[in-house]
Amino acid sequence: MKKLLTFLAAMFIAVGYVNADELEVGIKEAKPFAYQEDGVWKGLSVDLLDQLSASAGFTYTLKDFKTVSNLIDATKKGQVDMSIAALSLTPDREKVVDFSHSYFTTSLGILANDKASMLENFLWIIQRISVIFMLFIAGLYAVGFIMYRFEYNAPHGQIRTINEGAWWALVTFTTTGYGDKVPVTAKGMELASVWMVTSLFLLSIFTGYVASALTVKKLSETTTTLADLYDADVEVVKGTTAEMKLAELGIDYKTVPTLSEALKNFNKGKNDVVVYDKAMLDYVSRDYNDTNVWPIDSSDEYYAIALPQDSEYTESINLGILKVLSTPEWKATKINYFGVE
Repeated sequence: MKKLLTFLAAMFIAVGYVNADELEVGIKEAKPFAYQEDGVWKGLSVDLLDQLSASAGFTYTLKDFKTVSNLIDATKKGQVDMSIAALSLTPDREKVVDFSHSYFTTSLGILANDKASMLENFLWIIQRISVIFMLFIAGLYAVGFIMYRFEYNAPHGQIRTINEGAWWALVTFTTTGYGDKVPVTAKGMELASVWMVTSLFLLSIFTGYVASALTVKKLSETTTTLADLYDADVEVVKGTTAEMKLAELGIDYKTVPTLSEALKNFNKGKNDVVVYDKAMLDYVSRDYNDTNVWPIDSSDEYYAIALPQDSEYTESINLGILKVLSTPEWKATKINYFGVE
């Protein structure tokens, strides 16, 4: 009897294995949700797929795609039975494919430097001070020219050229007071009186501006909100929800095919910020010093599995997701990739 039961159990397992559906699943690299390590796919979404296959009783093979657009298009045409990576639910995508229940929620994020580098600080300060210096020189020559016009015909005039007028303006501005060049005409003295009083205010403004440039402005500047993006060099991955969001807000941006390329450009200083899903930016920012990721408010991203419309697997996948999300194993899986929330 025991042998008979063992035989029937073996037959049941064998029949179940033969009848189990083998699904073709589309996937693309999106760390830490899906990535290859030594030729083996890993990540939070792959772990979910493994738990779903055990729960729903199917096997699967993975088909790699390079972009989200290609993944959605293949799902729409039924070239794969489902797609998984870090696919966000959007109204436009919902028009062409069906989505499962969401299994992960994040938001859009802004990857930027915590603070400017020493070189960036130096260049910024030099640029600002150079502008101030050129305006200052222009102002000295403007005042010097007026003084020269008042003084060059005076019998005992000491300011006979524009350069001498600019020299007098500089000496007066700095309150050095050498006395080698002084106005002798009434108009010259009136101009000197106005310039001396004005110099007191200009010197205070100049000193305050330089101090601010040296201690505040670029030393702790970073890009943390959507409003900051209007003045930044922004890069996004083409076809993502980040691109849709920036286009909707009228923010200028450049597109690249992959997040890896955007991060390479960021590392080389070719862009100021990268806008992408915060969960993935949090993960990849571990490899960068002096960077941080800030969330974009009101930009919830819901990750789900994409299926062809009217797929026969939608109900079983939804049921499987609900079962998996309630297990301790799933909570441990999330902690493994993102740590304790």
